[in-house]
Amino acid sequence: MPGLLASSCWNAYTPLTKEADATLLTYAGEEVAIAATKSFTTQLAVLFLLSACIGQMRGYDNAAMRPAFKELQRLPDHMRDTLETDAECRRFAEELYRCKDFIYIGRDIDYPVALEGALKLKEVSYIHAEGYPTGELKHGPTALVNENLPIVVLATRDRRDADSMLRYEKSVSNIREFVEREIPVLAIVTEGDKELTRIAPGTISVPDVPILLQPLVEVIPLQFLAYHIAVLCGRNVDRPRHLSKSVMAE
Repeated sequence: MPGLLASSCWNAYTPLTKEADATLLTYAGEEVAIAATKSFTTQLAVLFLLSACIGQMRGYDNAAMRPAFKELQRLPDHMRDTLETDAECRRFAEELYRCKDFIYIGRDIDYPVALEGALKLKEVSYIHAEGYPTGELKHGPTALVNENLPIVVLATRDRRDADSMLRYEKSVSNIREFVEREIPVLAIVTEGDKELTRIAPGTISVPDVPILLQPLVEVIPLQFLAYHIAVLCGRNVDRPRHLSKSVMAE
């Protein structure tokens, strides 16, 4: 990959870039806090572009890619809009910060985002949190669920994608069941979703973007939620205990 090497060799001032055959720059800028936020979102964007590039080189025409490419240039605006959820996240944090355990759930592409949300809460607030695929909660983890254990559900949808809509409908059914059992539910939903706004006790809306870009906007309110809960718990958000920015030796 000589072109990639040539475009990135100037960044060889870290041990990793010196050892790697090639690097892709995220241009995230300096991240002062130990817990990664903007570096996570920029990595998602770069990996999306890399995947799309490899797909094109192999002649793979993915219909899901086309709307995502169209919206990619508007992504900074969508993310700025998502930053407006800060006040809502603080309000929910004030309701939930005394809880001792959290569960984060998501389907398919949203499952890794649920894991990231749970990780952020653990890192900065020291509250126990776990991420699960939404369907898996019907099995073993359902024994843990009670009125004192909040569930954060990633329940966005992309009307342009039939599979996304099918997963959404299944999540709606799950949320109905949680609510009937009086379990605290906070759902991350797509802007304009009136159905879940009526059902779930708490919702935070993110911009309506194609499914492949959804993780980039979904993770922001999860980061805000972890931040505000940690502050209310009196934690040092920038310097969580036992964590460091780099590991010198294995």
